[in-house]
Amino acid sequence: MNQVGQPKVAIELIGRAISINPSFAPYHNNLGNAFKGTGEISKGKASFQRALSLNPKDVSTYVNLGLLLESQGDWLEADKSYQSALRYEPSLLQALIGRGNASTALGDHLLASSWYEKAVLSSPDYAPAHNSLGNAQLACCLKEDAKTSYLRAVELDPLFGDAHFNVGNIYFLNRQYAFAVECYEHCIQLKPADLEAHTYLGGALAELGDTNAAIRILTHALSINPLHARAHLFYGNALAKRGDQAGSIKRFETAIRLDPHHSESYTNLGVAQETRGDVVLATESFRRALEFKANDPITLTNLGCNLIHRGDREGISYLERALQHDPEAANLHGALGEALLTFGEHASGWKEFEWRWQLDEFATQRRSCDAPLWTGEPLTDKIILLHAEQGFGDTLQFCRYVPLVAELGGTILLEVQAGLYRLLEHTPGVTKCFRRGDRLPEFNIHCPLMSLPLMLFLTESTIPPPLDYRNIQSEAQPERSNNLAETLSVGLVWAGNPTHVRDAFRSLSLQEMYPLSHVEHVSFVSLQMGPASSATNDIASFPMTQPCMSAIDFYDTAKILEDLDLVITVDTAVAHLAGSMGKLVWILVPEIPDWRWGHRSETTLWYPTAKLFRCSSTGGWRELMKKVVSELTILRDAKRHSLQPSRRIG
Repeated sequence: MNQVGQPKVAIELIGRAISINPSFAPYHNNLGNAFKGTGEISKGKASFQRALSLNPKDVSTYVNLGLLLESQGDWLEADKSYQSALRYEPSLLQALIGRGNASTALGDHLLASSWYEKAVLSSPDYAPAHNSLGNAQLACCLKEDAKTSYLRAVELDPLFGDAHFNVGNIYFLNRQYAFAVECYEHCIQLKPADLEAHTYLGGALAELGDTNAAIRILTHALSINPLHARAHLFYGNALAKRGDQAGSIKRFETAIRLDPHHSESYTNLGVAQETRGDVVLATESFRRALEFKANDPITLTNLGCNLIHRGDREGISYLERALQHDPEAANLHGALGEALLTFGEHASGWKEFEWRWQLDEFATQRRSCDAPLWTGEPLTDKIILLHAEQGFGDTLQFCRYVPLVAELGGTILLEVQAGLYRLLEHTPGVTKCFRRGDRLPEFNIHCPLMSLPLMLFLTESTIPPPLDYRNIQSEAQPERSNNLAETLSVGLVWAGNPTHVRDAFRSLSLQEMYPLSHVEHVSFVSLQMGPASSATNDIASFPMTQPCMSAIDFYDTAKILEDLDLVITVDTAVAHLAGSMGKLVWILVPEIPDWRWGHRSETTLWYPTAKLFRCSSTGGWRELMKKVVSELTILRDAKRHSLQPSRRIG
C-alpha cells in the first residue's frame, strides 16, 4: 500500500504482519519506507536499523536507510550506509550513485566522479548515472568531459529533460548561446514548469541580444517564483544589453538581496555601475564579488580593469591573478597589455598586446597570407610588407617606426587606409606605398604597424619622434589682415568615429564646446568630419568655417591644419595628425583614458607639442571646458601681446 501512496494504511498492515512474524527483516524494511512516507523519520530509521539487525547483509535496506539519511542532510551517515551495501554487492547501482551524491554534497567532486564512473560501468545504459557523472565532471572544470556525459544521457533517454538542460548549460558556459537556447527549449517541452530551464533560456536569449524575448521568458520565470535570484540577475543582464543601466542595477541589487553570497550578481552590478560612470561604487562591487569567489577570472579581470581606469596600478596584479587561472585567455592578455602600456611599462606591455590577434573583434583585421610574421630579424634581401590596422589615428601614431625598420635593410612596402595614402606615400624608407585593397607585389615577410615596437625591442625610453608632415605645403592663401593676424585661429573636433567601441566615452557634442565661443578674438575652424559635422548648423551663435567639407582625405586635412595656431580635439585621428605635424594641440581625454595617454600627466611622450586636458568624474566635460576656456584666453592674450609694437623708454 505504501507504493500506491497510502503509507498510513501500509503502516497498519505491516504492523500486523510484524506482530505475527517479528523476525522477518523485509517487514521492518518496508515499515521504514512507510514511516518515511509519512515523515516519521526517527521511526523509519529505527525500522531500517531493526531490519539490519535481523539481516546485516540486506543491501536494499542499507540503500533505503541511506536515502532516508540523505533526505535529512546527514550525508556522512548516508555514505556509511551505502558503503555497507557495497561491501556485500560492489556493483549495486543505487549504492554507487548514493556514494557519488554524498561525495558531491560533502564537496569532494573528484571522488564523486569516481563513484559515478563506477555506476556507469555497472549500468552503462542508465541515463541518470551519465547525467550525474557530467555534473561531477563539470564541478571539476572538465567541461568537455561533462558535455560527453550529458550527451550520452540524452542519447540513452531522449525524454530526460534534466540532461537536455545540462547540455544547454555547457553551451551557455562556452558562450554558444544559440545551441543553449535549443537545449533549454527542448527541456521546457519535456518539463513545461521547469523554473531553471526558463531562467537560463532567458539568460541565453539576452546574451544573443534578443532582449524582448529574454524579458518575456524571465517574466514568466519570476511568475513561477518571484524570489528566484538568478532570474533577477538575468533580467538585469537583459536590461543592461538594452542600455538601461539604472534598471539593470535595480535587478542586480534585488538578486543580491535574495542571494547575498552570489558572486556573479556583484560582478554584473559592478559592470553596470562602471558603465554608468560610478567607477568607485563598481570597485566596491567587484571586491565584494571576490569575497565569495576569490579566484573568478571574470571578476578579477573586471576589478583589474576598473582599478587601471582609476589610475591605480594595483589593477595589474588582479589581471595577473586572473591569468594564473586562465592562462590562454586572450582577452586577459590584451587587457594586461593595455594596462602595462598605460603605466609606461612598454617592454612587457607590447608582448601582452600582441594577444589582440586572438580576440574575436580582430578577426576581420587579422591578415591572411602565406608570408610569415616578422619578429625583428635582419631584412637583407627581404621584401617586407608593413600594414595598417585599426583606426587612422593608430596608423599615424605608429608610422614613426617605419624608418627604423628600413634601417635594417630590405625593401619596405607600406599598406595604409585609402584616406592616409596621399599623406604617407612618401614615408621615409618606404619603397612603395599602397592603399588597403590594392593589388600587392610578392613579399617575403609581413608585420602590422602596431607590432613594430615589440619586434624592434623598443621601450618607453626609446620612442622615436613622430613622422614630420610639415613639408606639406598649403595652397596659396590670401594674406591675413592685421585684424585677422591678431586673431587666434583654432581648429575644433568634438566627436570621433561613432562606431568606435569607446566613442560614448570620448566624444562630446558641439554644445558642450559652446563656452569656447565666448572667448573674443578667436576664429574657430571646424575640423569635424562625419555626421557630427552638421551640428554647426544648429548653433548659429557659434560661427566657424568648415574647410573640411571639401577635404577628401587626411592630406587635405593636413593642409588645413598648417594655417592654424591651435587644435582642440577629442581623442581622435586629428589629434595624432596635429601632434605629428608639430602643431600645438590640446587633447580632451575622457575620465577613462585610452592606454596611450596614461594617467594624470598633462604631457605625452608620443607628441611633444600636445597638452592633455583630463576629464574627471566629479566635474565632467563641463568643468574641463572651463579650464580650456581659461587657458585659451591666456594663449589669445599672449599672441596679441606678441604682435603689439614695443615702446621705447626715454
